[in-house]
Amino acid sequence: KNQPKILGDFSSGKKALVLGAGYVSAPVIEYLTRDKDLGVTVAAALKSEADKVALAHERTEPVLLDVEERPDLLDDLIKSHDVVVSLLPWTLHPLIAQRAIANKTNMVTASYLS
Repeated sequence: KNQPKILGDFSSGKKALVLGAGYVSAPVIEYLTRDKDLGVTVAAALKSEADKVALAHERTEPVLLDVEERPDLLDDLIKSHDVVVSLLPWTLHPLIAQRAIANKTNMVTASYLS
């Protein structure tokens, strides 16, 4: 796996926003980046976690984001992506869903509670 990492390569038409950089995010991002036409932004409340996940995957950019403290940045990110993948705690999914609907952006989650 000696391919160079392409930072910020969002010249492609497809962009995915992954919210959360915990244990589930790495396999999800690995799967998403199999599509060479897809750019990924991973957003997390701890920048070091987002950085770690992003460094391991091509076409993946890290962003510092606390979804409750920065709804303006959350909206900006959602608007600029084609899909939102929420890997945040299930209690935050209603907030994310509300913003995704308001911005007319598809959202998916792995949660079975929300």
